[in-house]
Amino acid sequence: MTGRPSTAFKKSDGWYFDAAAAVSCAAIDAMGRRGVEAARGGPAGELVEWQTMALRQRVQPTDAPPPGIVELREQLDATAPSTRYALTKNTVEALRDDTKRPRAPWYTKLLVWRVVRDLFLPEGYPASVAPGYGAYQAWDVVQGLSSYVRGNLAYKATLEGLGVGDVEATAMAGAVAKIARDASSMVAGLALAYGCSRDFGRRVRQWRLAADVANDVGMTVQMLAPIVRGGAYFVPLACVAACCQCACGVIAGATKASISAHFARGNFAELVSKEGSQETFVNILGLFGGYACLTRLNASATAVWGSFALLTALHVVANVKAVRTVTLTTLNEPRFALCYDAFVASTSLAPAAVGAAEPLLPPLFRSRWTLGAKVADAPPRDLAAAIAGASPDDAFLLVGDLVYLAPAATDGDVLEARFCVARARDGVGVDAAKADFGRFARALDAAGWDTTSQLLDVDPARLDWGVSFNRI
Repeated sequence: MTGRPSTAFKKSDGWYFDAAAAVSCAAIDAMGRRGVEAARGGPAGELVEWQTMALRQRVQPTDAPPPGIVELREQLDATAPSTRYALTKNTVEALRDDTKRPRAPWYTKLLVWRVVRDLFLPEGYPASVAPGYGAYQAWDVVQGLSSYVRGNLAYKATLEGLGVGDVEATAMAGAVAKIARDASSMVAGLALAYGCSRDFGRRVRQWRLAADVANDVGMTVQMLAPIVRGGAYFVPLACVAACCQCACGVIAGATKASISAHFARGNFAELVSKEGSQETFVNILGLFGGYACLTRLNASATAVWGSFALLTALHVVANVKAVRTVTLTTLNEPRFALCYDAFVASTSLAPAAVGAAEPLLPPLFRSRWTLGAKVADAPPRDLAAAIAGASPDDAFLLVGDLVYLAPAATDGDVLEARFCVARARDGVGVDAAKADFGRFARALDAAGWDTTSQLLDVDPARLDWGVSFNRI
């Protein structure tokens, strides 16, 4: 108790305000254990317990600080413990608080940890990011490092394929090969953005992994360059490798923004800048690792290919682990299908369980149903029959596997329409499906899903069947 302010001090069960009590407690401290035992007639408990009991006999705790004293709580950052102060007109005194707090990990006191935290992690980590950020970034560093080291090996193979070190090679042949590679890469990037850009945000995890698979394929093709050096297949292989690497860049750039937005908690710009610092550091490590591999493995083609294969395997494993740590709570097509199956089977709809079962590669074929159908998609007779039984206030209209969305349809309406399609495929009528959707939505909310937005495969077409509503 020694060292407490003589006017006020704080314990876990309230404020204590009594100068005489503070002096009495100081006197008890001065007595020591032997003095307390003698005063009590022998050992009968811990000194601290006896002190606390003696204090409570003299002073009654209150929830609020005494008049004339303002209690302040200061926290230097989101991870630091708070410090309490007693503020009067003339003094500010720090208050000791006997509330037990979890002890910080030992490594947080190291200078190296503080430098790493300030350089590579957002302020307030881990409270300032979503759960899973640390694991995701750790695996991302592993995959980036392995990719950069392999990139040096592949670049060396490309130079050999272009004829570097070959007295018979010409500069013109190398220039033509480079032009062909660059042109094919640009065309591939434009084609990919044109055909798949909308799907990048809907299937973030799948396309994030697909980007690195494309990178692995491109580097493997690059490594094959010396085998066909001087033949007719070198330029086509070089173009294929360039297209794969361009696809990786386009997809990774799009999905990285979505993943950063998922982990950010109002600090998106800082998160992106810190990830840039992490990537720069990984590139520096990759330079040294690539140099070591090139100098030590240059004489043995078997060693080069063996190292490349091991690094590729590590790259794939790290990417799968990284993607698995991203637990998204907005429903896309794969997650909706898993949630619907879990709802029907009365099993867990938790985002973590659904994310663990979600497929990690994008589908090769489009689904057979259409959200946001066009007038030309359905036979006129079927469309007319559906409109005849509809209301102008309906948000969507079902015609077989086709869903016509009204202009005012919200994300919640789209989610309900997709649920009705799934129920219809199970033989449930539209009215009964709409009644079941309430239970489904409540189950999603209870499990932690965001039902106010969706990432389903929705086409942009909208149909207004109530402009001049007449029964057909």
